[in-house]
Formats: sequence, structure tokens, C-alpha cells
Amino acid sequence: MTLHTHAVLPQQLRSATTEEPAVITLDAPLGAPVDLPGAVPLAMPLDIPLDIAVEIPVEIPAERLRPPVEKSLVNRTRAADVLPVGWERHSDTKFTVGVRWPLKHRYFGPQEGRYSSQLILETIRQCGLLLSYAELGVPTGHHFVMWDLRHRAWPRRLLTGGTDAMIDVEVQVTDLRMRGGSPGEVTLQMVLRRGERIVAAGSTRYSLMSPAAYRRMRGGAVPLDLPAPLPQDLPTAVEPASVCRKEHRDVVLSPGECEGQWLLRADTSNPSLFDHANDHIPGMVLVEAAHQAAQSLALRAPFVPGSSELSFTRYAEFGVPIRIEAQPTGDGGLRVTGLQDGNSLFTAQFDGDPTAG
Repeated sequence: MTLHTHAVLPQQLRSATTEEPAVITLDAPLGAPVDLPGAVPLAMPLDIPLDIAVEIPVEIPAERLRPPVEKSLVNRTRAADVLPVGWERHSDTKFTVGVRWPLKHRYFGPQEGRYSSQLILETIRQCGLLLSYAELGVPTGHHFVMWDLRHRAWPRRLLTGGTDAMIDVEVQVTDLRMRGGSPGEVTLQMVLRRGERIVAAGSTRYSLMSPAAYRRMRGGAVPLDLPAPLPQDLPTAVEPASVCRKEHRDVVLSPGECEGQWLLRADTSNPSLFDHANDHIPGMVLVEAAHQAAQSLALRAPFVPGSSELSFTRYAEFGVPIRIEAQPTGDGGLRVTGLQDGNSLFTAQFDGDPTAG
């Protein structure tokens, strides 16, 4: 696989310059094959049996790690937090991204000898950012507004080996809406392979806004450079072990008034959760809160969801308490919601895998 580290704008997108959205749309559910103009169909195989031996890679080809993907292409400021190592373009709508899953990472490292669902979702997010900037023509400085994020994993195939794992992420653009010559909304479906084995699949949908449009939408009243709160201003964290974390600074939940309820604990001094100054609490902090709430309610370490579906409805603001609630769904799954000032911020549905333990 030839890995690129330069931007290539598809001709199909260069010619779309109207203000009205130029839409490439496919109403295909997760698990169905997709077919777009100029694309090679990519199936999302979500029903692969789990009783297949796991292949553990023993070494990483050095050429897969050089040169690194620029941090700005995945909206990260620390090189250690950048997961993609390169990418290959197959067509205007199909790509492969090479990703390194670190065996040792302070935040995204394995949990109990297994790569986590948080890492899978962060992989999906970073691959979307990378391809949006490098291939789909999203200008630097545009804001990403995430609406949906989901995954399906085969937990037995997420066991770690003796070194970092190299993952090939097959990416298909299934819905692309252009506004003013650049993407206005993007939907991506992905298959994650470890060698020949599929370890996960997923999708994401997000909108894009220019800096000027973002300022208008936010009212221009919220500062972008927010100071980190002093430790004494943070609410008390739940015990790290109860949410499968080792350090208090990685805990995003504070005890609530009753079982299954917590308050969000947003420590902006944590570089893994708050990578750069922002005017709102990042969506991936809410993803972590949903996982920690599910872990706490599941009462087993670690809780390994076989799948997750997260939907976001509005920005999470600083300075206003955010309540996190979790409850069983009756079918072995868990549902987590986030509320702020009476408004829903997100919902997350987790389905556990009974064979994961």
C-alpha cells in the first residue's frame, strides 16, 4: 500500500462550486454495501463469527511509520496522540488509512490487555478529519460538528500483542453535501482490519462550518481561549477503578444524587481530553463520559461493548452542570444520556458482547 502525506483534491469535488448543496447521497444502513460514482463498493461485514483465531502481529514494517501524518490534519497538538501514519487514495470516494494503535499510551492505551472501544471511535474520528482535510477539500480552520458516531467490534480480536498494532482502515464516502465549493456535510463508513482479520466497523456523520459561520452561530460571545480550572474547582471524581481508569485526572464523572446518575467533570488541564483551547466541551469528552457511565453501571471490569451508537444534538457548554444518566435497556445493553439545563446533549446506546470476557 502506498501511503500519501500530501493533499489531493478529487476532480469531482473541485468542480462543485455552487452555493446550493451538491449532494451525493446513498440511503444505505450500516451493514449494507455502498455504491457511489467512481467508487469501488465496500461492504460493511457486521456479522462475522467470533470463533476465529486472533492473529497478533509480531512487528511493524518501519516504512509504514514514516513520514508521520501532520498533527494539524487530525486536530491534535501532541504527536503521541496522532493515530494515522498515512493513507492511500483509491478513488474520489474510497480510501485506506494506515493507523497505529499504541501498546503504551497514557490515555488511549489498552484496558486489561485489550484495545478499547474509545480507541476505535477515536480512530474513526481521526480518519474522518484526515481525509476531510487532505482529500475532500475542507479548508484549514473549518469547524467540525459531529452528529453521529458508531462502531461494531469483535472483542476477541482486540487483544494486544507484544508491540503496537497496525490497522488498515477502509473508508467509504457514502454521503457528501457541498456548500460554496467545499464539503458542508460528510458521512463515512469504515472497516478496520488487523492483517486479514476485520476487528471493527463503524461510521461517522459531521457538518463543517467556516470560521465566520461558526462565530455567527455561536453569537461571538464565547471566548476561545479558556483557562484551565483550578483543581479545587473540580467536583470530586468517582474512583478511577470503577470506570476502568488509573488516574483521577482521566475520570470525567463525579458522583450524582442517585445510582445511575453523575455530573460531568471537565478537567481542561488534561491534554488528552482537552487538546487545545475551545469554546465548548469537545464531543470526545462526552464519548468518554458515556463509556465511563456504562462501565460504572455494568459493574464488571472492563465493560467491552460489542457496539455503540452515539448521537449528538447540541454543544456542551462550560460553566453549566451536565448530568449524565445511564440505565439498562433490558436486552443486555445500556443507554446513556447527557443533559444540560434541561436540554439533551447526546444519547449513547451500548450493546455488550457476552463472549468478550
